[in-house]
Amino acid sequence: RLRSIKLYEIGLSLRAYKVLLQNNIENLLDLSEYSLEEISHFRNIGRKSINDICQNVKKYPGFSFKGDEKKTGTEGNDWR
Repeated sequence: RLRSIKLYEIGLSLRAYKVLLQNNIENLLDLSEYSLEEISHFRNIGRKSINDICQNVKKYPGFSFKGDEKKTGTEGNDWR
């Protein structure tokens, strides 16, 4: 199911969307293969974009970032 949800469908900012695409992340399944720590090291991504990603994936039950299987990884209001 996560594979069928494309990034352009989830309401990301243009910057966050482009950074993820540049890293060959095209859908939620691809995104789930990365931890927030790994994503934070992507070129041209900042705290605002990471917060944007976290806020938008909250809408999808069952989604979790790598290493966050016991929690969604998006429960906090902001990513550090």
